[in-house]
Amino acid sequence: MRRRLLRVLIFYMVIMLVLIAAALADDQPADRAIQEEVWAIPLTMPTIAYVVRPIGNCPFRLEVMNHGVLLNQPERSFFPIVEFRDAAMWFARTD
Repeated sequence: MRRRLLRVLIFYMVIMLVLIAAALADDQPADRAIQEEVWAIPLTMPTIAYVVRPIGNCPFRLEVMNHGVLLNQPERSFFPIVEFRDAAMWFARTD
């Protein structure tokens, strides 16, 4: 019984250490400069693209996040507004 309790305690301590390390890693300031742009794309449906990219001449990864918006107002009220700006900035700053 004591060994099992000790194993469970060690397991939870390891989980907590991993979570603390991950939280501290996210708090590091990003030193890469980024540029934000809004593009109007001429398609049959009005389309707006929000572009966030690192500043520099190096080749960078491409990350595409796509989401749609319902045009029907009553149906749109069932879904929360999601902010993609923070996620886009995070992807642009990471290697």
